[in-house]
Amino acid sequence: MSNAVPNTREIRLEFLVKLYFARRLDPDLAKRLIAEQRDTCERLEGSLASQLTALDATEPDDERAFSRMVIELRLAQTRAAIDWLTRAGTE
Repeated sequence: MSNAVPNTREIRLEFLVKLYFARRLDPDLAKRLIAEQRDTCERLEGSLASQLTALDATEPDDERAFSRMVIELRLAQTRAAIDWLTRAGTE
């Protein structure tokens, strides 16, 4: 129950369930879970930022533009999750 989830989309599915029970069972566990998830999201943020920078210039422009849109969405979601986790960690 105390493992962070690897993807941002799983925060609203799996992570919230883990957090709910962790808060009920052990507030310290909940704080550790939040910190671990924030660290995981920060690593993902770095990876996504690198992917955005390294988009292959040989891709056709329309493919590159779509890839950029997808990565930018994932990056924005990850940053929003980090902000939320930061606030949740102080409650």
